Amino acid sequence: TRITTGCAEVRFCTERAVTRAEGATFLWRLFGRSSPSQPTEFDDVAEGTFYADAVAWMFENNITTGTSPITFSPSDPLTRAQFVTLLWRAAGQPTPARPHPFEDVGADSFANDAVAWAAGEGITNGTAPGAPRCEPRDGLGHCLRAAEGDKGAGLKLPRPSDFGL
Repeated sequence: TRITTGCAEVRFCTERAVTRAEGATFLWRLFGRSSPSQPTEFDDVAEGTFYADAVAWMFENNITTGTSPITFSPSDPLTRAQFVTLLWRAAGQPTPARPHPFEDVGADSFANDAVAWAAGEGITNGTAPGAPRCEPRDGLGHCLRAAEGDKGAGLKLPRPSDFGL
């Protein structure tokens, strides 16, 4: 499954932030590109855009609720915390085996369980070598470099079969 094709025919744009639209599309592709049963009702997701089916699939499968009841904010940057939460929801919101070691993800964070699950599954190990930091507010760009082979970025994307899908 091709998760991403880059930002142009001969460029990957490794330093550019990943948008919520792009992240939704990456996740949708990772999980098999299923067709949603109906278009999304978010006002800011137009039919025919490259991400419309991805967002509709995510909404239909309770992976996203958007940034408000009527918006998805497709052009906003996608943070590590948001992406790992979307990934965790796509995996069925499994209960983490243990708490995570990251000092910058509080127990009251919306991403707490998702980060604990991802750490327990070996999907993330934080961003600073030797230090338990997740940097949940950082953009996702360096995580995608990890998926393409940059071992220092701290994220490996699982295969759908890892979740029995």
